[in-house]
Amino acid sequence: MRWWVAVVVFAVGSAIVGAEGPPAGKRNWVEQYDLYQRNKELVRELVDRSLELTTQADPLQRVETANWVARLLAKEIQEAAGRGEDDANRVVELGGHLRAVVRDGIIPNISQARAVIQPGSDGEKRLFRGRDATLDVIGSLEGVIAGDAPLAQLREVRETLQGIQGTRELIVKAVK
Repeated sequence: MRWWVAVVVFAVGSAIVGAEGPPAGKRNWVEQYDLYQRNKELVRELVDRSLELTTQADPLQRVETANWVARLLAKEIQEAAGRGEDDANRVVELGGHLRAVVRDGIIPNISQARAVIQPGSDGEKRLFRGRDATLDVIGSLEGVIAGDAPLAQLREVRETLQGIQGTRELIVKAVK
């Protein structure tokens, strides 16, 4: 499961580079600084959680940490969506990272835990809490853009958010 760290580190690197607007050559230094400031805390938190994940052997503990990362990314997506078309690229970029966290981190760890957890045990209750936390994060992005908003008209944004919503079934299957 150490590869999970690589997924988060990749997300960090991508967030730093920032596919959030016009190419760097078309941004002035003030815009570059603004992007850096917005990403600074996100990057710090992602690095901290990546390091935390490297020490966790328990798949349910990894699910809890990954859910923390997912909540952080969902919050950033909501804020970016609130800024409208100016941050459409940020919504798409962060949405892709969130989907990767769920698909490549949370779901495999839920599946691994399910394989060894006995029905009715305390572990199963923890497993269900982890599943529900992930579903809550995904649910928090429903309606993040109004159907008639300019941001909703952008295909990439719609596809990104639909892709995130599409992971729900995979999460539910992983617990069965």
